[in-house]
Amino acid sequence: MKQQTYSSLTSSVEDIIQQTIPTPGHEDAFYVVDVQDILKKHKTWLINMPRVKPFYAIKCNTSPVVLELLASLGIGFDCASKVSHINYCKYLSDFETNSIIYV
Repeated sequence: MKQQTYSSLTSSVEDIIQQTIPTPGHEDAFYVVDVQDILKKHKTWLINMPRVKPFYAIKCNTSPVVLELLASLGIGFDCASKVSHINYCKYLSDFETNSIIYV
């Protein structure tokens, strides 16, 4: 999947979607990640459930940007298979292996 990154504090997710749809070469499905929203949700989690460590299912979104962000926040990872671990944890430098659960 081709990854295109937009970095703008003035564009909303909706603006980025509207800019991307008419662009030639974007016939395939795509997704937009709002990193600020991830950060807000993590903060809310910490405030409401400070003793519960979240674990993110890698298969939900394998974007290196998302995985690196979550790792930097200290979130654990749920790997459904050894393949998930091998393929995606390579993006997570200095990641502790005890923060990965296999289900």
